[in-house]
Amino acid sequence: ATKLPAMCRSAALAAQRSGSAAAAAAAAKSRLLVCSNLAAAASVPVRRLLQGWLQERVGRQALHVPTAFALRQDASSHAAAIRASLREVLGVPVESLDLEGYAAHATRDARGNTFYLQAAMLLSGFSAMASLHAGKLGLPYIGQSAGGIVLGSTVRTAFWKGWDDPSAASSFDFRSDDELSRGMNLLGGRAVFPHYDSSMHDSLLEQRRGELDQPKLLVPLAEDERS
Repeated sequence: ATKLPAMCRSAALAAQRSGSAAAAAAAAKSRLLVCSNLAAAASVPVRRLLQGWLQERVGRQALHVPTAFALRQDASSHAAAIRASLREVLGVPVESLDLEGYAAHATRDARGNTFYLQAAMLLSGFSAMASLHAGKLGLPYIGQSAGGIVLGSTVRTAFWKGWDDPSAASSFDFRSDDELSRGMNLLGGRAVFPHYDSSMHDSLLEQRRGELDQPKLLVPLAEDERS
């Protein structure tokens, strides 16, 4: 099983000691950024925003969860490249936490896989921990692509383009089980659709947005956009 880094264990202990009043106060200080591509976070204003968030934290350090890309043939080098980009953008050390050991798989994929990430987050307990720290305790969270989808109300938007193969987590029925497909829901009921291209996806979104509990809260994100 994957062992949580010391920074996560320390944060978990701190959360257990915090009272409900402190948690309620921190909820008003959400630090969430969702994007299709990490390059969208590299602009000077956004970089300053993220670094400002980290200035508020004790023992400034970032944690990268590369699990969505674990099925790629080049998973290791791809994760290393993202960590290098994060170090440049954030200006702090970046530690890796791969949840791959929690979800068995039999396929390889050239892209990140939202369903594989969701399964690993649920099985490891990371989803609950991230919901607590990012949603209630103000921990900064950057969700790129699949990492942004799981932050929203549902992961079922990952079905729409057909890029993500649900068989990567074959023991999970994300189509019919509402509990399994529910995201962390830290975006006020919004659902995320990354890698949006208006010329390719406008008609698709009109056809599929009605599947959401709140269709008007769908957030399409182009490659250079963040929310």
